[in-house]
Amino acid sequence: APFEQPTTSMARKLPPGWAKRIRRWREGSLINAYRGIVLLFVGAMPVLLRVVMLTPVRAAAFLGALLACFYNPRAISLMVGSVPLPEIVHNQIEKDFERFVSLTCRGPFFRAAVRAIKALRDCQAQPEPVGSLRVSTVRATSAKFSWEAPKKPFLSDESYRVEVARIPADASADLDAADDITWVHIARTTDMSAEATNLVPNTVYRCRVVAHNNKGESGPKSLPFVTLQEPTAAQGGVAPSYSWSQDPKEVNVRVLVPSGTKSADLAISCSGATLRVALKKRGADGADLELVSGTLHRPVNPEDFAWQFADPMEGDVREAAGRVVELTLPKVDPSLGQPLWKCVIAAIPGAAPASAEDTVAILKMHPRIDTSLVKQEVPELGDHHFRELHDLARGMPLGGDGSGY
Repeated sequence: APFEQPTTSMARKLPPGWAKRIRRWREGSLINAYRGIVLLFVGAMPVLLRVVMLTPVRAAAFLGALLACFYNPRAISLMVGSVPLPEIVHNQIEKDFERFVSLTCRGPFFRAAVRAIKALRDCQAQPEPVGSLRVSTVRATSAKFSWEAPKKPFLSDESYRVEVARIPADASADLDAADDITWVHIARTTDMSAEATNLVPNTVYRCRVVAHNNKGESGPKSLPFVTLQEPTAAQGGVAPSYSWSQDPKEVNVRVLVPSGTKSADLAISCSGATLRVALKKRGADGADLELVSGTLHRPVNPEDFAWQFADPMEGDVREAAGRVVELTLPKVDPSLGQPLWKCVIAAIPGAAPASAEDTVAILKMHPRIDTSLVKQEVPELGDHHFRELHDLARGMPLGGDGSGY
């Protein structure tokens, strides 16, 4: 007989029972996948609870949603029914949820969950004060602060309130609780830093940081600081007992002394790194009265140091009330240019600051200027500048003849 192609009815069929086994295997795979997703969700519950417990409003909304779902199975059925899942998975979800609802309606699971959530919230506490508050950058009209986070209580996320107050000269000792201090809100942040702007130049301020969570606030952590002084037209500044100016080659200091002061009444010395101007035997117990004394901001050339009595500047009320001693401090190696001085006296010998209050006291006596506000003109380079730069690039001393400076 001629060969005939097999028809569909003649196709090879699976052995009896195999089709039923494959169908059950597929259904079991879908159900196991669904249960795996449920297990992943249960594993992520601690993270979800941490987010939910941040505020009482979130916690109330979360518990309300749970109650609405537990006591309204039809709502769950409608939500699950709208998800495109195989029918076998829908049926299994409904069975599992009915079983869960039957348990929660009777109380044990649901009441245990509510008690656990309340216990977690009750174990929280108020935050501790922040640690190591620092003033990282200070300008004439702005300041940046940074601090270390306190030890966090269990399940707590802190935010920080930053405030700044201008300190008057007659402020009380307890600045955080003083009535004559007006605290200005600067920022409410979760970062470990903040910036205050629109400050008054050459003014004493105090910054404080308070940590906050849903249980309350910590004690304040405060720190004083002084804003920088705006530079004068001569790129200098004004201190209580002197004024100063500078140019690329030297620094000029004008010290105020009483009327009638003579050269023999003054003790003036400069060692290159330190400067001292004092009135002989005018202090307590016959000691010298220090007018300007301390470590210079940068080294100077003591061989070219000079001083003399000078006439008061026109229109200067302070200088008109007495005499003026003018000091000339030559900068070291002015041929290559020097960075601008921020102040004349950078430190006082024997008065190492042990606290921020001591630092503020020194800065009030010797204020610093904001050099970022100074517009410097770029000098023209001559042939000798290029020769010096060439010698430096070759590792030779300046001048190229081995004589150093």
